[in-house]
Amino acid sequence: MAADKFSVFLLILKSLWTLIRADVEVSCILSESCILPCNFHPGAETIIHWVQVAENIQVHSFYYNKDQLGHQNQNFRNRTSLFKDQISRGNASLQLTGVGVQDQDRYKCYTSTTGRNKESFINLRVDAPVSKVNMEQVGNRIICSSEGIYPKPDLTWSTRPPSNLNLQNQTSIQQTEQQLYNISSSLILSDSETDLIYICTISTRKNWRRVSLFKPTSKTTSDSETTIPCTESRTKTLTGLVWRFNHSQIIVTKSGANVKYTVSEEWRQQVKGVSESGSLMLQDLSSHHEGKYSCEVSDAEETLITNTFLRREKSQDTEVSCVFMESCILPCSFQSGAETIIHWILVTAGDPHAHSYYSNQDQLGLQHQRFRGRTSLFKDQISRGNASLQLTGVEVQDQDRYRCFTSTMGENKESLINLRVDAPVSKVNMEQVGNRIICSSEGIYPEPDLTWSTRPPSNLNLQNQTSIQQTEQQLYNISSSLILSDSETDLSYICTISTRKNWRRVTLFKTTFINGSNPETTISCPDSITSITGFSLTWRFNHSQIILNQSRADISYTVSEEWRQQVKGVSESGSLMLQDLSSHHEGIYSCEVSDAEETLITNTFLRREKSQDTEVSCVFMESCILPCSFQSGADPVIHWIQETAGNPYVHSYYSNQDQLGLQDQYFRGRTSLFKDQISRGNASLQLTGVEVQDEDIYKCHTSTNRGSEDSLINLRVDAPVSKVNMEQVGNRIICSSEGIYPEPDLTWSTRPPSNLNLQNQTSIQQTEQQLYNISSSLILSDSETDLSYICTISTHSNSRRVTLFKTIFTFINGSNPETTISCPDSITSITGFSLTWRFNHSQIILNQSRADISYTVSEEWRQQVKGVSESGSLMLQDLSSHHEGIYSCEVSDAEETLITNTFLRREKSQDTEVSCVFMESCILPCSFQSGADIKIQWTQVTAGDLYVHVFYSNQDQLRHQNQSFINRTSLFKDQISRGNASLQLTGVEVQDQGRYRCFTSTMGGKEESFINLRVDAPVSKVNMEQVGNRIICSSEGIYPEPDLTWSTRPPSNLNLQNQTSIQQTEQQLYNISSSLILSDSETDLIYICTISTRSNSRRVTLFIPRNSTQVRGITGVVVVVILAVSAGLVGYCCAKLFMRKGCMDAHRDG
Repeated sequence: MAADKFSVFLLILKSLWTLIRADVEVSCILSESCILPCNFHPGAETIIHWVQVAENIQVHSFYYNKDQLGHQNQNFRNRTSLFKDQISRGNASLQLTGVGVQDQDRYKCYTSTTGRNKESFINLRVDAPVSKVNMEQVGNRIICSSEGIYPKPDLTWSTRPPSNLNLQNQTSIQQTEQQLYNISSSLILSDSETDLIYICTISTRKNWRRVSLFKPTSKTTSDSETTIPCTESRTKTLTGLVWRFNHSQIIVTKSGANVKYTVSEEWRQQVKGVSESGSLMLQDLSSHHEGKYSCEVSDAEETLITNTFLRREKSQDTEVSCVFMESCILPCSFQSGAETIIHWILVTAGDPHAHSYYSNQDQLGLQHQRFRGRTSLFKDQISRGNASLQLTGVEVQDQDRYRCFTSTMGENKESLINLRVDAPVSKVNMEQVGNRIICSSEGIYPEPDLTWSTRPPSNLNLQNQTSIQQTEQQLYNISSSLILSDSETDLSYICTISTRKNWRRVTLFKTTFINGSNPETTISCPDSITSITGFSLTWRFNHSQIILNQSRADISYTVSEEWRQQVKGVSESGSLMLQDLSSHHEGIYSCEVSDAEETLITNTFLRREKSQDTEVSCVFMESCILPCSFQSGADPVIHWIQETAGNPYVHSYYSNQDQLGLQDQYFRGRTSLFKDQISRGNASLQLTGVEVQDEDIYKCHTSTNRGSEDSLINLRVDAPVSKVNMEQVGNRIICSSEGIYPEPDLTWSTRPPSNLNLQNQTSIQQTEQQLYNISSSLILSDSETDLSYICTISTHSNSRRVTLFKTIFTFINGSNPETTISCPDSITSITGFSLTWRFNHSQIILNQSRADISYTVSEEWRQQVKGVSESGSLMLQDLSSHHEGIYSCEVSDAEETLITNTFLRREKSQDTEVSCVFMESCILPCSFQSGADIKIQWTQVTAGDLYVHVFYSNQDQLRHQNQSFINRTSLFKDQISRGNASLQLTGVEVQDQGRYRCFTSTMGGKEESFINLRVDAPVSKVNMEQVGNRIICSSEGIYPEPDLTWSTRPPSNLNLQNQTSIQQTEQQLYNISSSLILSDSETDLIYICTISTRSNSRRVTLFIPRNSTQVRGITGVVVVVILAVSAGLVGYCCAKLFMRKGCMDAHRDG
């Protein structure tokens, strides 16, 4: 019986416990702050643990009278806080900032005091309510959408009046990375019922919003003024009004019933006013204002939209043609008189002002920014009735209708001008690739035409493909590809490109052939060169490489650098005389002769006698021609075969066409023959995009009715050495280069020559493209410190070398802020050099690309660089301890680079101050009296003597190095023997800030010095934005904690009401933001926001024009709900079941 009574008691107790522990429901708004309530019976030794129940994640802990966040989950860092001044009164509520969808969960609040323990549970629910619904009509569809909603919303369509129509719609919902929902629905309109109002409603558990779209209306007017009504179906007090033009362009906005409307800048001249019912009154209208006008009226839950189409009549205009990027005059005349007013207006949406004149001067306050500095009137002729406008730098977007409005005491007058823009055809390019001719031109307007023809005329069907593309400047690029005919080989092909403004044409004559083994030859230009006057002449090799230029007949020609040895001269008729030819000069020679309208092109294939296994050298990723000739005859057959395992087919030709069925896939799209030259015995193969794997022996097999021939070609690929990098890291020099073929050689040497064993490790890696990257690390010698080290990287095609001179030490007194650092003496031994100065290897101080060009100083070093001497020495000023480090001088020419490192050291006092920039490298200076048995020990004093770096027995000893410094520290080992124990620390972080001890020991004695490392992340950028009646000023990634101040210009007695918040990131940097409420009483103030730290300050100035802001008061309503739950039974049970010590130990860590 007693047992039954005890069971009933336990059942009642369990029910009571469940009732007490019922979860509290809390609803939080996305990205806002939220309070999770929790209270307890106050007492001594308070412990509070907040836990996210689902995965038992630590959210926030408090004991020993302070926050304990060592085990806090990183998702909650810098986002949680308790009301510490209320904990003693039993308030353990948690404030959570920046609420995200992932925060939605069940939370446990555990509290413990000497008197009792308590647990309570809170269900946090996240809502991102529907804030705005967008609706747009596109053709016969209405699209309704909204973004950034949580949880998943519902969307419904309805009509007014209700209809039996089947509302056909498609609705899609997408979830973003933030787990929010974007919803969109497309409804097809009915043709049978056109008087319906369509309603779209989007709702969640938190709220709903709907949009109603009324049937469209139309309005026709020939007057320059009109009024467009808004919807009359308003039964509520509406808080918002927006008028739009063609859906996207805002005309007028009104944010509240008692707030004045605001007109956008583009529509100020057209908007006459807005009636009480919301109707839009317009003036000064032109045909450019024809289009759709949308009225949107809104309250807290609903938006009503009405569309009205406005149509106007137009008059005949004056036509003016202007050339792209040149100046142009738009004519306008009037009856002269007193008080002349002139307005030039672009007749587009918003009627932007191009130029205004009155009160005897230009008035450009309302001028649109795209016309600034580009317009002018002929002021000396205005009094004689000339109001013409000069427009400079004409662009395609200037093409439009312009209105010239003039007014005097006698009369007003309007005239309309249609400005037409032309970018004529300036140059036509033509190139033959295999059996195709490509004709192209760029930068044309309007869209051009391209036609093909032949000389003599032919009945051939000229098969071509033409493509046209439009650039960002709205100009046109045109290109056409024509397939050559095999049946008619004696034709000249003509490409003509024309617009309404002009035309140009290019004529390509049939290709000719020259055979010979002589190292000299003459290649003729077209006979018709005499038919054009004032010509220019260009000779090219293999289409792309320019041999020589002659811009006019009366000016001497200019030969390119690569062809100076081969060009012997040019005859009066334009023929090219060549000398010192080799097999490498076999290919296509193009002669181009041009005048103002026409270009004539002749291609001549120069073929030299070849021996077995002709050698051809090709550059990686460029085009290359494999030469092959044969005795021409009937039914030619050509096979190109790669002489490797399996003999893959490269290219085949027979039956008068390419036969690529057996072509290896590796060569697809990369090979072509010169088909118009096959009948004349040319079987040469053009291979594009040469790669390393193309290197091989190729066989060219030809066959005709006269017999068969075979020839072999050795194709050799080269990717020459383009740049060599050298860097000193501690007692090692690293020399490297990339993208080379074939496998390069790397050698080390010294200057002067030395018997030293140069210990180095060289590694070569091959990329996926079979190119080689080479790197070598050389250990410097302690015994010979006066050597210069030379690294040379070479292949069979070229070589480059870098020379590193011995490091020089320069000491300057702490009070002397100026010094000069010398460059290598051998700078005079190289000509056409470039010069670069660096700080600590990576930071560029200045650049000089050529000896005859002035140097350029980087932004960070402008204050310190005083100048550069003729010998390249660097003159510095305003130096501080922060400028102590390695200065590298690099002097380069086409083949060699010379590098000198100079270590600049300033005298130090006790506790040397060193300022380091966040995430950059930094040097902590330390010097000592050199001697034998050197030991160096760097420790961080402030963190309990953590080991930073240790060196003894002539090597680093890093077994006890603290893990936060692993791979981030190094000594200058080649300088240790000379008393330099300085430490280089890379990737400086905020937690590196502190006091460091440099302890050195030798046979001569012991020394120690202390360095205070200070970390700065300066203010780099300040952002300012105006949102309604508030200005928001912010900056990110700053250290230490910055200050933010507001001021005005001129100074004002205003109380600048602002709220400033500072947040610290995981990297301990600070993000600062401040919101300032603008004043209604003083509207012409300039507002200044200044953000500063100990290292720098930056400020942003914002000018608020008069009447640009309507300031509204904000009323805040704070509702505080306090939920008190008795915990007596819980405390009693805890006291009975546990001893106090056991209870505390079991729950202190949650």
